[in-house]
Amino acid sequence: MRNDSGDDDRRKATGRFRGLKESWKPGQSGNPSGRPTGARNKLSEAFLDALVADFHDNGVAAIVACREASPETYIRVIASILPKEITAEFTQRFVARLPEPSETTEEWVARYSPKLQ
Repeated sequence: MRNDSGDDDRRKATGRFRGLKESWKPGQSGNPSGRPTGARNKLSEAFLDALVADFHDNGVAAIVACREASPETYIRVIASILPKEITAEFTQRFVARLPEPSETTEEWVARYSPKLQ
């Protein structure tokens, strides 16, 4: 099914060949009368502001009440807040004890190696 303009080949190449007559141009919205820009952010900011204010007033008491009424929920909340991965770096200090010039290697190993029983 090919028309004279060659659009079918272009649609197949871009993955937009499912009976669509026209695809959107770059920067064009598929729903021009959709949610206004920033509407979700305003709701999120208002919710977070209310949550911060409520926590400031009642946070400690709510945590204590949750811990006493439902320890399982309390632990689940703590576990959900903790990071899933922890990256740690360890530095090991190593002090070398070099043999004294008068010692042989065998004498040095005998002095500083653990005694085997």
